[in-house]
Amino acid sequence: MFKRIHVYDVDGVLLDSNHRHNYLSNGALDFADYFARSIPAELAKDIVLPLASQYRKDCQNPEIYTVICSVRSAEQKHVNSILEKIGKPNLMLLVGETNASNMTPGHLLKLRRLSRLFNLRQFANLPRYLWEDSKKNIDTVQHLFTRTFLLTANRVRQDAD
Repeated sequence: MFKRIHVYDVDGVLLDSNHRHNYLSNGALDFADYFARSIPAELAKDIVLPLASQYRKDCQNPEIYTVICSVRSAEQKHVNSILEKIGKPNLMLLVGETNASNMTPGHLLKLRRLSRLFNLRQFANLPRYLWEDSKKNIDTVQHLFTRTFLLTANRVRQDAD
């Protein structure tokens, strides 16, 4: 029986995919370019980050329900890359759109998917923890979690108790 839920973002938390990142003039990630550069040869260059060790231990722990929640798309190439590099969680919520011209912001996609998950009876009252590298994402979903951890420059900073 699960006693808590651990939710991890992928990029910037478990994997370093900066080699595929270009930014728009307003500082936002260019998602059209990001998805265009998400070909298997480029995904193979993603680097496993130190927190992946904790994630793998969580995946092995029968008391922890481990979730990946990322704006990566659910295309098989992303699923394969995650499984090969860091292992299989209990649940993978890949919330990104494959059509960059029709994108809902990632923080809203994460909010919708996580809200649905946490409304399930078996998860409604469990403590929930989130590791994320986007302050905007944390600000949007923080009310759903017992504790959140903001990763900046591959360092964890506790955001909320």
